[in-house]
Amino acid sequence: MGLKIEDLEKLVLVSDPKISPASRKVAFVITRISTKEDKYNSSIWLYNITEDSYYQLTEGPSDTSPTWSPSGRYLAFVRRTEEQGKPTFELRVIDIKSCGQSRVVVKTEGGISSISWSPDEKEILFISSKGEVEKDVKHIENIPIWFNGIGFIYNRLSRLFVVDFLSGNLREVEVDAKEDISYARWSPAGKKIAYISSTDRSRPYISDIHIFDPDSGREEKLTRGNMSIEDFAWSPTGTKIVFRGSDLSRGLAGHMRLWILDLRTAEMEELGIPDRDVANAMNSDVRGPSSGQKIQWYGENIYFPLMMGYKVALYKWNEKNGISPVIEGDFTVEDYSMMGDLIASTIMSSTTPPELYLLKGGDLRKVTSFNDSLLRTAKLMKPERFSVKASDGEIIDAFILKPARFEYGKKYPAILYIHGGPATAYGESFIHEFHVLSDAGFVVIYSNPRGSTGYSEEFRDIRGKYGTRDYLDLMEVLDTAL
Repeated sequence: MGLKIEDLEKLVLVSDPKISPASRKVAFVITRISTKEDKYNSSIWLYNITEDSYYQLTEGPSDTSPTWSPSGRYLAFVRRTEEQGKPTFELRVIDIKSCGQSRVVVKTEGGISSISWSPDEKEILFISSKGEVEKDVKHIENIPIWFNGIGFIYNRLSRLFVVDFLSGNLREVEVDAKEDISYARWSPAGKKIAYISSTDRSRPYISDIHIFDPDSGREEKLTRGNMSIEDFAWSPTGTKIVFRGSDLSRGLAGHMRLWILDLRTAEMEELGIPDRDVANAMNSDVRGPSSGQKIQWYGENIYFPLMMGYKVALYKWNEKNGISPVIEGDFTVEDYSMMGDLIASTIMSSTTPPELYLLKGGDLRKVTSFNDSLLRTAKLMKPERFSVKASDGEIIDAFILKPARFEYGKKYPAILYIHGGPATAYGESFIHEFHVLSDAGFVVIYSNPRGSTGYSEEFRDIRGKYGTRDYLDLMEVLDTAL
């Protein structure tokens, strides 16, 4: 009963589901951990909805970011390799119709992210970094300094590139040379490119949405330079953009919220979302790579994740009915995508690693079983949630995970876990480390003290109170647990 440290290699991490435009297949990423190689190995798999079966599509060992072409015939993805000891990233495309070998469209040393096919399927937009040649002596004035998997980035900027799908001809999108770009998408008609960028390297969290017209070369900033913006989605008509961002009214302690930009009037409006974070900031040590959009605009509905205390649900909003849940329960919805009446998602809980689920007609069904055999053998203990009324009256969510072979009346060593951030949360997400400690005979106690996200902004905002109010919450949780 329980998990061992070495069971980490037996876990299979399922992530980044993408439904094909024809709604017959779901591409997703499978990641396995190799302690011998000290690395994560990833490959792309396909789930056939009609046949209810799944199989490996690419050989890996480092394939991520599956992205369907508009017709659904082609699937683009990123492969990380090494050349002369340096990481190299390949944008590859595979013809699903012929199921042949993937081919390299373009290579870069600067990483590849934010892949977006042009609607006519002729070009692929992506972000990659470029900059000065690395030197032995570094004079650093910018932040951030380092990015895992790439290295030093203080002397590099992330820029927009477009590659011709067939010829491989590559060109940089000529926007302002000072812009560091984090997210980009073609418009539904393929006439414009929207992107998010920052220009202040000392405050990289300040970002704006821009529109670029490739025909005229005209660039327009749509926001006011006073927000932190994560991502966005075009409306189906291409006349509006919904984005996820913070107005920084509480500094970096504020929630991500939803805003709509009307491109015809330049007006911006905040949507009426409850006082919760439009994000997924749950702690977990078994997440696979993800390139999925956190917000999607499909038909009349805008879809988004919402932190609800110790779990994450998928919600939707439309102008007529407002906000309503789509997928919710005692679990965390990770990635998702939709097409027609189908939603593919990856879901995890405190006792189950992420697996692929399919929602159709209100019926949510688990369609992969990569971790079932391990879980049957492990028979994990379920963490018990309890609430603590803090000394100032606030309610704190807390959890206790008992030893795998727990006996009432017997004493056990206890460990109090404190999450970082502080704007993250513990709850219905899988943490291998906790179950290893449970198997080793420890009681694991953890909670969401002040500063955690998933609750109100007032709960989250502890500026000026670090190490005081959160410390009291933690001690009061510990006293209650003991």
